Amino acid sequence: METKRFIGNDTTRLFARIRRELGPDAVILSTRSLHRDGAPPLVEIIAAPAAEPAESLPLHLQQAVLEEALRRVETAPGITVADLEELAAAEEPAPAPVLEPRSRPAAPGPLPGPEDAILEAFASLGWDPAAARAVLEAAPGARTPAAALERWLEASPASYPPDGQTAIVTIQGAEGSGRTTALLKMALDCADAGRPAILVAADTVRAGAQDAIRACADALGLPFAEAFTPGELVRAAARAPRGACLFVDTPAGAWAPPPIPGAAHFAYLAIPAHWQAAAARAAFQDVPLGRFAGAVLTGADLAPTLASGLELLAETGLGLAFLSAGRDIAAGITVADPPAIAAALFPAPAPRLAATA
Repeated sequence: METKRFIGNDTTRLFARIRRELGPDAVILSTRSLHRDGAPPLVEIIAAPAAEPAESLPLHLQQAVLEEALRRVETAPGITVADLEELAAAEEPAPAPVLEPRSRPAAPGPLPGPEDAILEAFASLGWDPAAARAVLEAAPGARTPAAALERWLEASPASYPPDGQTAIVTIQGAEGSGRTTALLKMALDCADAGRPAILVAADTVRAGAQDAIRACADALGLPFAEAFTPGELVRAAARAPRGACLFVDTPAGAWAPPPIPGAAHFAYLAIPAHWQAAAARAAFQDVPLGRFAGAVLTGADLAPTLASGLELLAETGLGLAFLSAGRDIAAGITVADPPAIAAALFPAPAPRLAATA
């Protein structure tokens, strides 16, 4: 049996990777903890594709058993993650109690279909019915809200600057929407990946914006340029190495660069996930959305959930490109992971387990 090794500290992400790479019927063969000096331990999972006929629990039940076992390990002295197989094997479902009805039950009515249940799940998050319907239309055949959300995110992809092509990159949005912080994170990640990245100051409205971008460029070790006129931006792009990304800090609102031979513009819309929906919606109400390559959910660490930001994303029709959390630029920006986002918004219910010693 061919096996594969998965390592991480987030079991939800680990099982999402196993599901993508080995299928929903994958078999978990072993688990153990990997201790690190000065850092939290990692979890190692050895998994394999399902054999025929499948004899194991479905993958989502295996995940639930593992997470319940990990929770117990945190409070049970003398037990390590290496003992999880024995602990999971000892679990037996509790027998369902038999209750005598006090009165004759009413005749059952028609059961809601999966679409109705999905719409109700999104309504419970406060979503507008039109936004929930847009998700459903992009995810035909989905039977759970998590599956619908994941398929919708995957069906509405963002576009990114291709390797080898010079690109003008901007993040546009309202004042205070976190667009500049997200832009700096993206520039640093681009440079770390080995691609030339240049910070360009072009905000002629915000006081101190030029000095702030210059200081960040010095601190991050990135080239810096000023482009307060169209001609200056054209010259900066002409001087840049082939395939470089010029990350341009622009004024609030819509912004478009002049035509630059050999350079493409990739603009991303900043959607503050922590703002009130009405304020965030008003920020892009008059912005031509067709010009954007995708959206960035900013302030992801300040929002209780991403539900409101994702609802606004559904209203724009854009694909989700990145998540920006925190003001620590060195932490970088996060590429959207549809399975992880869907699992966080609609976590799978854990099966009931009998109590064990």
